[in-house]
Amino acid sequence: MDLNLNTGRAERRVRKIDDHQPTGAMTMNESDTILLSDDERTRCEVWTRVMGYHRPVSAFNAGKRAEHGERCYFSEQPQGAGQAHPAQAGERVAA
Repeated sequence: MDLNLNTGRAERRVRKIDDHQPTGAMTMNESDTILLSDDERTRCEVWTRVMGYHRPVSAFNAGKRAEHGERCYFSEQPQGAGQAHPAQAGERVAA
């Protein structure tokens, strides 16, 4: 269902839709999805915590960049509502 539009076509489409909306409000649905190619996207700067402070990855030296690429990331599942953490319940928790 996605339309792969270049930015010029997308801008013309938005202007055309906007001209026909008397209130200035506009809604988009799945058929109006705009996909950008990688060269059309704005690159975001990635920051990470290193040795207790935050730094942009772009400022890393070659060794630190290689280390950053090898890092493992994880996310913890939240405890259910009303469930005590094992350490709070007096249980021993392995380190």
